[in-house]
Amino acid sequence: MKIYGINLLSATASLSAEIYAEIFGMKIIAKGEKHSEILSSSGIKIIFSPDDRNCRVSPGSLTIDGNPSEKFIQSDFFKIEQTFPHQKYLSYLDRYDNRIWFLLN
Repeated sequence: MKIYGINLLSATASLSAEIYAEIFGMKIIAKGEKHSEILSSSGIKIIFSPDDRNCRVSPGSLTIDGNPSEKFIQSDFFKIEQTFPHQKYLSYLDRYDNRIWFLLN
């Protein structure tokens, strides 16, 4: 068995793919309003799609090892959710309530 990718909820899959690809330096490999995919340099795929009868997707989580970039912090697509400075991690939510965890360096 091989894991294909990580699924995240998005009402506008193409917009999510564009923003995530730009902020995290990934490549868009499929782009449409109902289904988009991006690929990291390490081979991890993130698939964006809306939750509907044919494709059940609920908000997901993504964990990043490192600090959020200035581009990420300034983006209005993401908002801070929780901070745990003593444990060295924090979380943000995107506009569709997908959670992005940062394990701080």
